[in-house]
Amino acid sequence: MSELSDQAIVRQVLAGDVSAFTHLVDRYQRVVYNAAFRITSNQQDAEDVTQTVFLKVYENLRLYNSKYRFYSWMYRIAINEALNQQAKRRKKTSADVETVAEPLAEDRTYEKIELEQQVQEAIYRLDPGDRALVVLKHFQGFSYDEIGFILDLPVRKVKSRLYTARQRLKEELIQAKVSG
Repeated sequence: MSELSDQAIVRQVLAGDVSAFTHLVDRYQRVVYNAAFRITSNQQDAEDVTQTVFLKVYENLRLYNSKYRFYSWMYRIAINEALNQQAKRRKKTSADVETVAEPLAEDRTYEKIELEQQVQEAIYRLDPGDRALVVLKHFQGFSYDEIGFILDLPVRKVKSRLYTARQRLKEELIQAKVSG
């Protein structure tokens, strides 16, 4: 069933084949987790967000509009849930930045790894809204239109806010270089 489109799987689930939903989970679980982690900066929160997202997707599948990509619709739910989780955490306590160790690829030099880590840490220091924009555009490769759909913003506002987020990221990187 992995060769079936998302739309076909959604139709199967809505037609009563509940087990078909597992194919969507298998297809997108890692993507949702990674997006949630980039927003929340916390492994447990990202796992919680991932579970909540798939529950919400399942419960609201009949509301999905097939004129949009399923992936964009699901991603919108994921980003909103991650932002909500981040806001809850901020209310409870100040968030600590956690990092997940990635296996080192042989072709990655120490300098490249260090730069990637500095960029990742700078992204985590951005506020969640800026972080979401940077992640959606530069890590997930969404178009401005898709980001607008996901964040419920007009495209011109997406461009404007993304420009501001990039400027803040640049400032974070400069500040880290000065401090380090």
